[in-house]
Amino acid sequence: MDYTLIFGLANLSVLPLWFLIILLPHWSITRRIIGSPLVALVPATIYLVLVGPQIATLLSAVSNPSLSGITTLLATPAGATIAWAHFLAFDLLVGRWVYLDARERGISALLIAPVLFLTFMLGPIGQFGLLSRAWRINSTLTIFTFLALLLTIIGVIGLIFDPRIVLGMPNWAKSTKFGLSLGLYGATLLWLLPLLQSRPRLAGFVGHASGGILSLEIVLLAVQAIRGVPMHFNVSTPFDSTLWGFMSVTIMAFWVVTLIAVILAMLQPVSNRILAWGVRLGLLIVLIGFAEGFLMPPPTPTQMAALQAGQQVHLIGAHTVGAADGGPGIPFLGWSTQHGDLRVGHFIGIHGIQAIALLALLLMRRPEQWLTIRHRVTLVWIGAISYLGLVVLVTWQALRGQPLLSPDTLTLTSLGGLIATGLIATAIVFVHARRAPAALSPDPSPMPGRGV
Repeated sequence: MDYTLIFGLANLSVLPLWFLIILLPHWSITRRIIGSPLVALVPATIYLVLVGPQIATLLSAVSNPSLSGITTLLATPAGATIAWAHFLAFDLLVGRWVYLDARERGISALLIAPVLFLTFMLGPIGQFGLLSRAWRINSTLTIFTFLALLLTIIGVIGLIFDPRIVLGMPNWAKSTKFGLSLGLYGATLLWLLPLLQSRPRLAGFVGHASGGILSLEIVLLAVQAIRGVPMHFNVSTPFDSTLWGFMSVTIMAFWVVTLIAVILAMLQPVSNRILAWGVRLGLLIVLIGFAEGFLMPPPTPTQMAALQAGQQVHLIGAHTVGAADGGPGIPFLGWSTQHGDLRVGHFIGIHGIQAIALLALLLMRRPEQWLTIRHRVTLVWIGAISYLGLVVLVTWQALRGQPLLSPDTLTLTSLGGLIATGLIATAIVFVHARRAPAALSPDPSPMPGRGV
């Protein structure tokens, strides 16, 4: 039996159906086909046909499942093709349910498209339950998060099919990076907002304002990517200058909203000190990371000289220190490999909330009874200070015109000192915890409505 051919046929049997529900959801033919319960008939039939000759082996493997047995089964062409046909049929049925449920609820096809894409690519991750829950938390922020995901998808497609180069990087690289980064931030904020219950209206404002402002930025990024021109610092035409000026205003407004979020987290009544400080310190680092972006818009010395000489410049501001943007850079990221780059510290800083909140969650789940709440909070502080130290270090490195991947002795010594200080502080906490009297149990996991 030619399993390679069957594998290809199984793929071809579902791809047109996914194309219909993602890209042509309102077409009458799409509604008729996807409305049928037999939509997954072809991959299901392929599955049944393949299972027949292998039924004894499969029953033996699944009746008493073990990792080694399943691994052996899937390592064969027959086993892998059977499993793949099963995945295709099941994911398509889940996608059908998402599509029909969204139509019944009247949810925009634009919003559902990324969910369907995730269901197609990653199965359970795309299930609709997450979307429903996120919508209840904050509708604007949910729309923004999925717009960011949509921008990422479009960006990946652009990276594959669009050969244009902008400032030394593939045209859609910036959009893809921003989509990923902003989507992660939106998802994190959706997780965070229910924890801020003491001032629900203010928390709602933070969600709606963040989602609205960042959605506008996504639209601006997409417009410039479609045109194949830079977004940031672009003043080459009146239209480009207007877009960049508008984005500059949104950046300032978003920083103010983030400041409000930090204040809100600081004022939130504490029911779980470990997670509370993880959120507070993480958001504070985010605020600092976003503030680093204010170092980029001022004219570089070269640009200033050109402006003073009455010459026209196409860009005012830069990510790179010591050279114009567009030189050799790290693949995909674009960070300069020959000069300093302010995007490094900016990127690390704006993801501080994920790093420090994750540290807090891990510390909450440590089983050691001798590690008290106070010790765990102290470890969160050590992690946050060390992380902020890294942000400051790479920013200082960039301001000295030094590329991230070519640190000098001073930078390496500073990094070593930062790591050593963090490790020593952590060791002191552990030693003190082990020698302290019997510890209290750690805080319970936060429950909805209990606050941070």
